[in-house]
Amino acid sequence: MVKLRGGRSFPLVPGERLLARLLHHPHVAGSVCLLILCCFAVAGLWPFRQIPNEVTWLSNRPGVHFGKHGIILSAGALPAVGSGDCSIEMWVRPAGGEESSTLLAFYGPGGGTGISLQRSLTDLRLDREIAGGRPDKAYIGDVLLDGKLVFVTVVSSAHGTAVYLDGALVRKVSRLRSRSGDCSGSLGVGHPARGHTSWQGEIYGLAIHHHELTPAQVQSSYRSWLTTGRPDDRNSEKAAALYLFNEKGGSAVRDHGRAGVRLTIPELYSNIQRTWLESPRLAYESGWGYFDDIVINIGGFIPFGFALSAFLASIGRVHRVRAWAIFGGLCVSLAIETLQVYLPTRNSDLTDVLTNTLGASLGAAIYALWRRRMIQAGVATRV
Repeated sequence: MVKLRGGRSFPLVPGERLLARLLHHPHVAGSVCLLILCCFAVAGLWPFRQIPNEVTWLSNRPGVHFGKHGIILSAGALPAVGSGDCSIEMWVRPAGGEESSTLLAFYGPGGGTGISLQRSLTDLRLDREIAGGRPDKAYIGDVLLDGKLVFVTVVSSAHGTAVYLDGALVRKVSRLRSRSGDCSGSLGVGHPARGHTSWQGEIYGLAIHHHELTPAQVQSSYRSWLTTGRPDDRNSEKAAALYLFNEKGGSAVRDHGRAGVRLTIPELYSNIQRTWLESPRLAYESGWGYFDDIVINIGGFIPFGFALSAFLASIGRVHRVRAWAIFGGLCVSLAIETLQVYLPTRNSDLTDVLTNTLGASLGAAIYALWRRRMIQAGVATRV
């Protein structure tokens, strides 16, 4: 029985005395810390190697299939046009995957610079950087449903950005006006400029125009894609880039447009650009998965903060046990996030460091309260 201030008494839980005596030994407490660190290594760094690029050609029709980790890159950069007006046509069929993923992204040497097409749950999300890497986002609901074939046309002009589905206008976003560079630079298909949120599904065609398509041209092009597998002749001749994905093999996708920039399918999966400790502002996502990760990151480091505090206390020569335990959690998290820079399936994120450190702090605080309880019970002594 432990008697706390105010006269309230709380009985010890069965096995609590044994746990206190075990954690009082440095070898036991240290072994628990090492075990938790091994779990962190597996959870944060697996699979410890490069993985194949999961992009395969379809056998029954022109197109490619993207698995869990897939990426296609342009061999060069599309030139920019003065007005910035552009139109993008994509013929796709989503197939599950993460809550947030990237269908198409334009990027430059410093990262994403133009429009990118994202999948957020079943929504189509348009992203465009507006200042300091901060994206402006617009959502079009229930567009990318699993297994549903959809033809997406995005037209960006000085009047805003219009989104068409299967040739019909569904939304116009007036604040997303065209600017030079929106549809220029290098191209990532199925993958973002930063991070590893790969898109899963099939792509049957992609066209990029450096001019504004009219509603009539959008409808005409959609009908032509359905019947011939390509835009009508008037649009295809003017296309800056046109990819029909009809090669049925190999690692190159021919550009039938004017730019002549082919796409390549790498043998190994990789990130376009490595980032170290991406800021919370850029890493934020609106899906539940983002908040699930926060809870997991905090909860996962609570046992480590508790065990590390127990180890430091068991040594008996360490002062400010709680502060050192928090510092230890910070160092471990920084080490993991630094190693994740070199792993294509991981993101190096400052948010993880902050939440991991918070978890270690909570674990250290819980240990301090528990140790005080054990001291009052006569099981432990003060350091």
